Amino acid sequence: MATPAFFPNEKVYLHVTFPKLAVGTARVNVNWMSPAGTQSNSAEQVIDQETIGPAALHFWLSFAPNGALTALFTGKEYKPKVYGQWQARVFFNGELLTELSFLIHEQ
Repeated sequence: MATPAFFPNEKVYLHVTFPKLAVGTARVNVNWMSPAGTQSNSAEQVIDQETIGPAALHFWLSFAPNGALTALFTGKEYKPKVYGQWQARVFFNGELLTELSFLIHEQ
C-alpha cells in the first residue's frame, strides 16, 4: 500500500471507525509525530457509548505557514521541519491501537 502524501497547505484528516464498540466511555487519542520523531500535536475525543454499536471519530492536522517577513527572507512558505515522513499514533484508552504514516511534500 502506498504511503498517503499531502502538501503542507492541505489539512490531513484521520477518520477512525469502530464497527462494534462496547457500552461505556472510551478515550481515543491521536499523537501526530513529526519527521524528527517528536510529538508535534495531539488530540483527544471521548466516546460515551450507550448501546453496543458503531462509532466514528474525525481528527485533523494542519500546518501554519511562515509569517510574511520570514517567507520573504527565506523564500519558503513553511518551515523545513514540516516536510518528510509523519506518523499518526492512535490510542484507545491509553493503549496503542495503530500507527499510520504519511508524507508531507515540498510545494
